[in-house]
Amino acid sequence: MRRPPPVTPPRVQGIPEGERRGTARIRRLPTNLTPASPTPASPISAGSTPATPTPGAGVSADTAPLTLPFHVEKGSDAKRALAKATRERRRFERAEARRFTQQSRHRRQRMLIGGGIGAGLLLVVGLLAYSPLFMLRTIDVVGTYRVDSGSVSAALSGQLGRPLALVDFGAIQRVLDGYPLIKSYSTESRPPNSLVVRITERTPAVAVASAAGFDLIDPAGVLVAQSTVAVPGNPVIDAAVTVVGSPGFVAATRVLDSLAPELRLRVSAISAPTPDSVSFELPDAGKTVIWGSSERSALKSRILTQLLAQAQLSGAGQIDVSSPEAPVLR
Repeated sequence: MRRPPPVTPPRVQGIPEGERRGTARIRRLPTNLTPASPTPASPISAGSTPATPTPGAGVSADTAPLTLPFHVEKGSDAKRALAKATRERRRFERAEARRFTQQSRHRRQRMLIGGGIGAGLLLVVGLLAYSPLFMLRTIDVVGTYRVDSGSVSAALSGQLGRPLALVDFGAIQRVLDGYPLIKSYSTESRPPNSLVVRITERTPAVAVASAAGFDLIDPAGVLVAQSTVAVPGNPVIDAAVTVVGSPGFVAATRVLDSLAPELRLRVSAISAPTPDSVSFELPDAGKTVIWGSSERSALKSRILTQLLAQAQLSGAGQIDVSSPEAPVLR
């Protein structure tokens, strides 16, 4: 039989210096150690006390309990590498988290910005609505000729003392509707304390003979003014033939509105029994113009201007432009 290899006694004081740093090794106990022969126990008589073994006496070095230290030693290079890897990993995780949450963060930022802007606007509106710095103190009425501007300002004085943002424009409309000569109006706020009301008055279009002279009527059939004499630019209309407010009356006012200002001043009388039978007189030229309906009035007005000179040369007393493609001089 082969003899077993010699046994090297265990080194119990530490790890040999030649071993690699950063690792731990545990020495294995020899398997071929022979325990010491047991010593026969001496008889113990009654009343005697067992002897306590003296340390080191009767115990061999081979049978003494072994204390094997378990020592792990880490190198500084390994520590640095581990710390660097940990930092890189955390940095990567933070970057990935930012990348995946970028859209939600941007959405949250937009919501916060929008909410801030909305809150700011509400604050500004509140200041404008309730701040005493923007109380209405003056109302200026402009554009009046026949309407008394002082009377209108007094009627609107109930709005004074209100903030500009809380002016009751419905109440202003109800006040101005009580003036029949006001055709339309517009308002303009001038911070901090003024309101401008621009009025467009009704303009008379025709004159209707009356006991006092002539009633000047606008296209809506509203009495604008009265005069004892005929007013140039307001031709007389026979109310018995052309009833005020009728379709013929509306057509006649539309025809007058389409005429050039210098031509309209030459019209002395107009008649429209029906909407398609408008005619008027030009006394200075001694001509009667047959106009027809109010359709294509702009074209008819240009043709009439061209035919007046020809009618003077030809001595025609009537100009028919009811069919503008084929005008007739009679």
